[in-house]
Amino acid sequence: MNTPTRPLRPLCNALLATLVCLLAACGGAAVPTDGGGGILPGTWKPTEVIGSGSAANAVAIDGDGNAAAVWTRLSEVWANAYNAAGGGWGPAHRIDGHSGQVGSATVAMGGGAMAVWQEGTIATRRFAAGQWGGVDSVPGSAGNAITPLAGMDDSGNAFVAWWRASDYRLFISRRAAGAWEQTPTEVTADSAANSPSLAVSANGDALIAWTSGGGHVDTRRYTPATGWDAPDPADRADDNAGTPTGAQAALDELGNAFVVWNEGGVLKGNHRQAGGAWAGETTVYADGGLGSYLLAAGHGAAMAAWNENGRVGAAAFDPGTGWAPTLPVENNTNLIDDLRLGMDHAGNAIALWTVGDRVMVNRHTAAAGWGQAKPLDGNAGLILGPRLAVSSGGTAMAVWKQGGGADQIAAARYAP
Repeated sequence: MNTPTRPLRPLCNALLATLVCLLAACGGAAVPTDGGGGILPGTWKPTEVIGSGSAANAVAIDGDGNAAAVWTRLSEVWANAYNAAGGGWGPAHRIDGHSGQVGSATVAMGGGAMAVWQEGTIATRRFAAGQWGGVDSVPGSAGNAITPLAGMDDSGNAFVAWWRASDYRLFISRRAAGAWEQTPTEVTADSAANSPSLAVSANGDALIAWTSGGGHVDTRRYTPATGWDAPDPADRADDNAGTPTGAQAALDELGNAFVVWNEGGVLKGNHRQAGGAWAGETTVYADGGLGSYLLAAGHGAAMAAWNENGRVGAAAFDPGTGWAPTLPVENNTNLIDDLRLGMDHAGNAIALWTVGDRVMVNRHTAAAGWGQAKPLDGNAGLILGPRLAVSSGGTAMAVWKQGGGADQIAAARYAP
């Protein structure tokens, strides 16, 4: 048999160009290429199906671009992991304890990955060296723990917070040196605590925020050197503007803390430099029509984004000037949903949302502001619950459930 001597690369390039054209013709987002067969940096990679499930619960990403996603399928919890060194997504694994009684699930990433879910207790599984470990229960969470939140630092130390369903008190536990604390910390004894939000920085600091029954946005800060501080309200101004709801917390890699919340239809905020006190309540957005909102932080900067009468609005925080509105992320007046936001350590932000059965995305840089919103998916039918994670270096991973009855869990990756 004769072996062809002509290089195959031109043929591969032609095939790739044909595929790009077919994607565009079918309604999918065209994939920019470098003319030599590779996909250009600064673009989203083609969508991949990574498993089958009822909802995409969470995704997390580390500084090297490795990622992990968790989702539920009926009464099961499933997970998959992405290897940025070249392995890509692996096979999906069922990770729950096979009790048939699982609740909400999430995932955190830093020094490895950790999936967390509700299964009679707060259950966890670690992912390291290419495989999932055994199921591990958080001490003190048995019985009626619900709605877990999770975060992890770059050394693999982890935090998990949860509500106790019997009285809605808020608890948190830390895992360090391979073991959970035997007694969790009671964050607050306030039975009216609501809307908790947990942020964990790369250096091991943590911030938890919630709205209290006393009408405040309360916070507690953890540092490895001092442990947990006392509850500290972030909304110090008594302006009688309304009862705070929906606290959102963020920490950057330097230990700077940010909180935003809704107060009478106005988006309020506060910030706290590493080692300092809350600077003072301020207005982030007050023009009306405020819907859902999110917060992200990186290298002293922060970004808030919100659903505003069918469009995506945003404001940026600069350490020297405070909060200021940006140009709209998306001016389309179509009904938007499932807004997500992330920021890297250079202060670049990515926003993701749905419009009908499409996943939309936009990116913000300090130099250029927001770009043009683009569809991310290939119009694969019903889209549910997209999730977004952005790494310290700017790599991002998005996951969602698509396809109506097909129950596919899809993922797309952005490389800066």
